[in-house]
Amino acid sequence: MLERFGMSKCKPRLILLSIEISLSSNDRPKIDEEKKEMMNILYYKALGLLIWLYVTTWSDLSFTMNLLSCFASNPRKAY
Repeated sequence: MLERFGMSKCKPRLILLSIEISLSSNDRPKIDEEKKEMMNILYYKALGLLIWLYVTTWSDLSFTMNLLSCFASNPRKAY
């Protein structure tokens, strides 16, 4: 799954989502160029696979996935 989404070199973390991270709908892409760039990222597919993983294996992913799914319709690069 990591290879599929270009993240095969990412490193595991003990904390899935830091409390220092602040995500807001105000951060969504506003210009067409950034929206087009994000269209190439399979955010929905990655999110769907992660939701399936947490439902079937790790309940501690629940908070993170619920938060990230709020931004699925118009994701930003930082998400």
